[in-house]
Amino acid sequence: MIEPTDPDRAFALGHVPGAQRAAVAALWALDEQLGQIVASTTQPMVGQMRLLWWREVLISGVSGHPLLAELTSVRACGIDTEALGTIVEGWEELLEPLPLSEAQLAAYAAQRGTQLFALTAQICDVTCPAEAGAGWALADFGFRCSDPVTSSRALGLAREILATAEPRRLSRPLRILVRLAQGDVTAGKKTVRSRWKLLRSVA
Repeated sequence: MIEPTDPDRAFALGHVPGAQRAAVAALWALDEQLGQIVASTTQPMVGQMRLLWWREVLISGVSGHPLLAELTSVRACGIDTEALGTIVEGWEELLEPLPLSEAQLAAYAAQRGTQLFALTAQICDVTCPAEAGAGWALADFGFRCSDPVTSSRALGLAREILATAEPRRLSRPLRILVRLAQGDVTAGKKTVRSRWKLLRSVA
């Protein structure tokens, strides 16, 4: 099983039921892989080509990349290539020239965040309010974006969406992520958390 590199998601993954944990880990690892492509891209065309490569191998499955083998557990949960491709499209929105508009950020949030939470919920056989994933994705990007205008817009949208999110309606792993994001946008910074603070997010 491929563990997430993001500490918040690594902690949340520990609260996924054991039978679904490998599939959720693979789904989140795909999202992290796509995010690393965007973060390391200096030429948008190159980034688009790398994301296109992932879209194609998700369809064909012909690659030696270890993550593709892990993703078989995701497909076993009834999640198809088109659903995974929507997450790729969300990350593609971030390759547009900066600063990004609110409309572009909203599209990114829907295609990446809403879809990622929806597919996680599908794997775990639970429901998920759409706004929760969008708000989380905007906060996640907003704190990482180096462009101050785009960062401010993303965090502003995240703050609005997360203010109305109801974490108790979510399964425990997603509830953890939303509560951590709510805390970060309220504080105005990405917090480095101790294990005690992470444990408190479960309540």
